[in-house]
Amino acid sequence: MHSSDGLSGCGHFASDHRHVAAETESAVQLGRHIEDGLTWDGNEVNISWVGFHDPHSGINRYTIQMGTTWFGSELLSVTEVPHSDEGVGLPLNPHEGPIQMASFELKRSLTEGTSLIVHIVAVNKAGLHSQPVQAALSVLESGHLWLLRRCAGAATCYGHCSCAPQHQTCRGTECRAVDVVDNVDNEVEVLDVSAFGPRGESQTDAETTPTRSLLAATWRVRRAMGRPPVRYEVSAGLAEYSEPKGIYDAVHERVWHDVGLRTFLALNITAGRRLNVFRSYKVFVRAWFDHNTYVVFSSDGVLVNPTFPRVNRHYGVGVKDLLSPDSRRDTDFITSNDSLTVGWRNKFTSLNEAPPLTFRVSIGSEIGMDDVANVVIPPGNITYTFNGLQLEPGQRYFSTVTALDENGLSVSVSSDGFILDLDNPSTGLVFNSIGHSNSKYSSDQTTLSCSWHSFFDRESYIKSYSACITSSNDASKCDIADWKNVKFEQRATWKGPWHHGSTYFCRAKAVDAANRSSESITSPGVTIDTTPAIAANRIGHRSINVGNPSFEEGALRPPSSAPLSHIVLAGLESVSPRWTLQDGRAIAVRIGHSMAVDGESVLLLFGRVSQTLTTEAGRRYRMQLFASHLPVSDPLSVTVGGLVSGPGMLQTFRLFTDLGGVSSGVEWYKQIFYFTAESAESTVSIESLSPHTGLAIDMVSVSVLNVGIADYNSTAAPVHVDSVSVRDSGTVHASWDVSDSESGISEVLWVIGTVRGGTQLLPFTQLGPANEAKADVRLTHGINVYVSVLAINGAGIPRLFHSQPDLIDLTPPAFDFVHDGSSSAGHTDLQENARELSVRFGVEDPESGLSECFWCSGTSAVTCDVAEYVKLAQGQLSATRLINEPEKLLGQRVFSLVRCSNGVGLVSTGISAGVLIYNGAPDAAHAKLRLLSTSVTPFGQTNSVLGNATDLQLSWSGFTDRIPIRDYDIRLREVTRNAVVPDWTRVKGAFVQAAALHGLSLASGQRYRAEVRAVNALGKLSSIVEREFSVDSQFPALTGRQWQVSFDPAKRQLLLDWSGMFRSDSSLLFEVTVETKPAAGDLQRWLETREPSLLLKAIDPSKQRLFVRLSAISEAGLASSVYREVLV
Repeated sequence: MHSSDGLSGCGHFASDHRHVAAETESAVQLGRHIEDGLTWDGNEVNISWVGFHDPHSGINRYTIQMGTTWFGSELLSVTEVPHSDEGVGLPLNPHEGPIQMASFELKRSLTEGTSLIVHIVAVNKAGLHSQPVQAALSVLESGHLWLLRRCAGAATCYGHCSCAPQHQTCRGTECRAVDVVDNVDNEVEVLDVSAFGPRGESQTDAETTPTRSLLAATWRVRRAMGRPPVRYEVSAGLAEYSEPKGIYDAVHERVWHDVGLRTFLALNITAGRRLNVFRSYKVFVRAWFDHNTYVVFSSDGVLVNPTFPRVNRHYGVGVKDLLSPDSRRDTDFITSNDSLTVGWRNKFTSLNEAPPLTFRVSIGSEIGMDDVANVVIPPGNITYTFNGLQLEPGQRYFSTVTALDENGLSVSVSSDGFILDLDNPSTGLVFNSIGHSNSKYSSDQTTLSCSWHSFFDRESYIKSYSACITSSNDASKCDIADWKNVKFEQRATWKGPWHHGSTYFCRAKAVDAANRSSESITSPGVTIDTTPAIAANRIGHRSINVGNPSFEEGALRPPSSAPLSHIVLAGLESVSPRWTLQDGRAIAVRIGHSMAVDGESVLLLFGRVSQTLTTEAGRRYRMQLFASHLPVSDPLSVTVGGLVSGPGMLQTFRLFTDLGGVSSGVEWYKQIFYFTAESAESTVSIESLSPHTGLAIDMVSVSVLNVGIADYNSTAAPVHVDSVSVRDSGTVHASWDVSDSESGISEVLWVIGTVRGGTQLLPFTQLGPANEAKADVRLTHGINVYVSVLAINGAGIPRLFHSQPDLIDLTPPAFDFVHDGSSSAGHTDLQENARELSVRFGVEDPESGLSECFWCSGTSAVTCDVAEYVKLAQGQLSATRLINEPEKLLGQRVFSLVRCSNGVGLVSTGISAGVLIYNGAPDAAHAKLRLLSTSVTPFGQTNSVLGNATDLQLSWSGFTDRIPIRDYDIRLREVTRNAVVPDWTRVKGAFVQAAALHGLSLASGQRYRAEVRAVNALGKLSSIVEREFSVDSQFPALTGRQWQVSFDPAKRQLLLDWSGMFRSDSSLLFEVTVETKPAAGDLQRWLETREPSLLLKAIDPSKQRLFVRLSAISEAGLASSVYREVLV
């Protein structure tokens, strides 16, 4: 197959005689057809064609499109197929390539009897396109495609057809050319390009072109309206014409070249021809909107300019090495190894019609070389500064400027070269006084002087010196006195006045013959200071967050109620939430509110724990904790110690106590430390000095110090004292807020005494410029401690500061009493319910005063299980709280625990005797009541019959209660009439268990009931204990009947019978005494009997006379007696 117009290769690379590789009925058998090379099946087709050939860059790919019209793509859009050098068969012609084969899937299925047109364009590896090749194929029933050699007619109005003889066209029709002005279809913009990529990416319109054999253009639809183009044709000509003229011979050459819908083209001028220099040419694009209608669009023209930029040869105009962009003088030396400014003012020119020149600036070790640096800069610049160079000192370099026009034509000009001199003058020493010595501070406000020596230069010599005065050691400024050239002098002096508090620096530098300055050397600053140090006012401190400060979180309960011991602790696992265990063990244990400083838990430390806190860099912080021996029953040592660390802080402390264990309580000591934060986070750690003896820690707190602005006339005491006692010795820890903004604090000395400024406890001791100190001294309870600090500023001016007196308090607060209840009369031992609990207490600390007090309630003297600790207001010595579910406390004793700390952090706990929550009555189950009356005879009386009608005595016992019995009630009742003789009478006192009633009028012979009941402290009454009795107030009376006496000598028996002799209201008891003579009592003495007779035996008859005394005794103890002498 061949191109339809016979002008193959015009405007493209060579591509002669390309055609489909198919068997035909042509008389010429080419021997290169491929069997089944043209077939179809539905919408799939197989196409084979003779490969294109390019002797220069070779074929890269093909673009294939298929349709039923000229350059139609309704069957197959433009599709790229890679070129294969291994195609079927070998080329029979050296200008042909291997046969190419490809399969395509069409947009719709083919129909037998129809035809299609195949358009093939080859693209070489330089991106240039061949002239399109077309072939018309007939669709056969057999599944083959038949190459049509003859066709019915032209495909376009200009006679384009795929079946015309080579280099000929078919008969055309009349074409319709539409002027651009009258165009109603898409408007196309054509751009000239001077440099063209393989895909036409350049979209910038070129104004010139350096070549005389190639015109390149790209085009695009600028405004979419009406119909879009169906194909394009391209041509070129002189810019002054509106159609292609001046390049092609319209009679013998093809003027318009098919490109299909491609929008870019590199148009080669016919071999042997050249474009005219300094003439402008246009590229014309003929856009077809159907087979007969087209519009011709053109570019704005491109100037053919193959000349190079012009160089100005005038004197003084050239490429120069400059020290700065503003300089115009060429330099032979530079002093920077990483920067250089190159200038080329007025050195290059271009045609007025041409675009501005672009410049490539380079630096090299030889003329024209760019081995050091190069850069391309846009038009309009006349200088460029290189930065980041790496030049070698002593090496000569050359700057080269290459001027490039739009088409890449260039011309280069180099400078005369420069040498890098990095050998600055060597620096010497600069002093802030004339005598080659330094003074850090000065009180002279009239003169400042400085001197220097030892500046020198290796290559040349020192040409001059310059010096200045600045307020800082910043080498970039001289803000007090500007640089002044002192020529060869090596000293300088400036007159004041110089201001108090200001610091001044002298700066000097040397300049060598190459105008290279040495580094400016700054002397040490001299500060004008005429005042001593000043004190700052410590306003207070603000607490910051410490996680789990009292170790309540995760605290363990001891496994038993027995006292803690090292053996028990050995079985507990380490636990301390929020704290990081660094070494050893740390156990948070609940030991009770009465023993802990805060809450009920403490940390038992046998190693080291730490915590990271949020802080502010530069701020000063105060860390406080309470430390104690382990609250164990088997302490291992009387002395324990700890170590606390933080930013810039490493402090130890020690504790001393008796080996008393928990029986003597826990003695807490407040420890205070200071540190200055170095960043936004600060880590503090606490460590026991011995992993065996351990240490108890509680209530860790950290606060940031708030210090007021220092005032020279401030009366505030800047020295703050913390005293910690340890048995008969102690530690004095002091910190101070002293500053000197002018010269600073150069030295601090401190003393400790018992009077202001005294040295009784510690003589003057040097500390350096410290702001705190600690010393072990012997402290005595009740004395005042003064700390004095002698601060010496940098100018040597001293000033003495004193602390307020710190009263040494070695004892915790002392409790006078802790009473339950709100009564001011004393302790309330019991109350009926626990809805409301109250406490009153007395506590004092005359030395350091009370700091704070807390109150809790518990069912034992060591717990707060009823109500947790609450903080009481300052000076509050009584409090009341409501209790939830008070009924659970009935029958229990509730104790009040009051914990107070004094001004030095010592803590003591007062515990009440407890209030019993009780609402019961006394128990009378075992109570007894006894009755007595005053007797007028020596004879006794019974509990049931009393002989005294006016006086009655009662006694009782056996009443019991859980609370004290306060009183008893007694009364008498007449049984017969059930009348109260005296009503209830209160017997005061719990220990009074007897009472006497006088002035009664009891009726003899009547029965009475005595009653008693107990009254407890709540006024509750027991049940009544009673005893009945009757009254017999009459002596036994004689009835007048005589007693009978009979003696039986044989039996020696004497019978006495007094039956009916006495009369009484109660039963009688008889007492008989028989004797041989009065008061002898030798026969029978005081014999008692209930019988009315008595038989006496073994009576000696020789006793002729016997004396008998008979007494009748009533139950009331009243007796009547008779005497009789009996003759035997």
